[in-house]
Amino acid sequence: MWFLRTTKNTEVIDNALQEQVNNEINYWKNVLHRVVSTIQFLSERGLAFRGENENFGSKHNGNYLGCLELISKFDPFLGNHISNHGNKGREVIYSDKNQRPAVCHEAKSIYKKMSTLEFLFMLCMWYPILKRFEATSKALQLENFDLSNVISLYTSLKDYIEEIRNSFYTFLEEAKSLSGCETCLGIFKKKN
Repeated sequence: MWFLRTTKNTEVIDNALQEQVNNEINYWKNVLHRVVSTIQFLSERGLAFRGENENFGSKHNGNYLGCLELISKFDPFLGNHISNHGNKGREVIYSDKNQRPAVCHEAKSIYKKMSTLEFLFMLCMWYPILKRFEATSKALQLENFDLSNVISLYTSLKDYIEEIRNSFYTFLEEAKSLSGCETCLGIFKKKN
């Protein structure tokens, strides 16, 4: 029975299914051939693959997607594949018509909170602090960590916190640039 399925017998019941599977296999082999050739081309020349985003049609999508877009202009197969399967960017969830209204409302509320200067300030301030604490914690948990280094590690962490206390306005400026509001002062006012 298996022999009949694997031969090119046109009288087999699942012939249409076999043909569909073979077409899918050939299709993805063709895609893979083009993708691997593009990767090989960029790798041989030591070029960066990624850009600022990963969206087809963007001027900032990098060498890899840029090459695929260029090839697709002259290769109808790849052009068709990109138009059917390519990432044109994601729709923001709060404006997605397929989402329930409650989900859209909640997403928009979270987005508004995350866009505030206060939130961005807290993000800019706490991220490096927590990153440093995490690195210290991981170092202390190592199996082969020498206990004589504990004091120097904690001293280093204490010095870092004291140093970062004077960086309030650096974090504020970073938060302002992230929010796009260079003139915002919000609840933060510089004391003279």
